[in-house]
Amino acid sequence: GAFQVTWPFDDLLEFTERFSVLHSGVHFAGHTFAYDKEKEICFCGDSLKFECSNDSPRTALRVSSHKAFVRGVPITQMEAAQYYNVFSKMNFSKTFTPFEQVFNFGC
Repeated sequence: GAFQVTWPFDDLLEFTERFSVLHSGVHFAGHTFAYDKEKEICFCGDSLKFECSNDSPRTALRVSSHKAFVRGVPITQMEAAQYYNVFSKMNFSKTFTPFEQVFNFGC
């Protein structure tokens, strides 16, 4: 069977003092970020795309965000503001996607 929601939440779900999940709703309606407060890491799925340095693969040179990178579907100014709103609720210095783990992008 499919996954079933067992802990519904609106904006923030704190599993422990260290780990939480925040609703972003930008990449797609139910999109969330996971946050590790102790290690200051935001796990953002594939909502962000980093271009990293060849000399230092953990160093982001540029960051972009699209709803669909392959198709080049951009986010709106309102959606960018929503990302900012969610990012500002976390104190993080590292951001991990399924493709890049950067140590110089945070809020």
